[in-house]
Amino acid sequence: MCSGIDGCKEELGIQEMSFLRRGVATLSFDGPGQGEAEYDLPLRPDFEVAVAAVIDCIQRRDDIDGQKIGVWGLGMGGHFAVRSAIAEKRIKACISISGAFDYGTDFTHLPVLLQDAFRQRTYCTGDDEARAYARKFNLALLDKRITCPLLVLAGDQDEITPPENSEQIMSLADGLSRFLLILDGGHAVDNRRYSYDGQTSDWMAEILRI
Repeated sequence: MCSGIDGCKEELGIQEMSFLRRGVATLSFDGPGQGEAEYDLPLRPDFEVAVAAVIDCIQRRDDIDGQKIGVWGLGMGGHFAVRSAIAEKRIKACISISGAFDYGTDFTHLPVLLQDAFRQRTYCTGDDEARAYARKFNLALLDKRITCPLLVLAGDQDEITPPENSEQIMSLADGLSRFLLILDGGHAVDNRRYSYDGQTSDWMAEILRI
């Protein structure tokens, strides 16, 4: 489970519970530039490298099925989840909530606090460098498709990552895909979590046949 640009693994406990109740084991982690890792590692566009390392760790365990792996992401984590599902074929299902398609396009429209968070977590020295680096966080640059089942969620009132981003992400899907637009939902749909938590965990359990 991947958090957003200003999030950390400890914040995902509520979301984890929804999966655990359905028998789906969870692993939330801080990737480069997130949570505890932000002090030692900069945020990077090829987040799939970190996800691959997490999958390597999972598959070394003998108490869970390492062949039934899904990825879930919120905010920028939704972007990273899709990117990882494109690059890492061991991922069998992907959920993206309020993920951006292209941060380079949306960067200047982000709230100042999020622009500052991006600059600090990428270790960029100024705003111009941060804007240029944000262009690397673009799913179109991968020039590949999503082949695993995909569930995309967006809030229709999300001003940070407008729903158009989710529609662009959906356009990359070659396999089973579903799009949920949550009415009155803001960024990350935090204000309407009750309307989707059960649906996302049910979907993941069904896809992974757990």
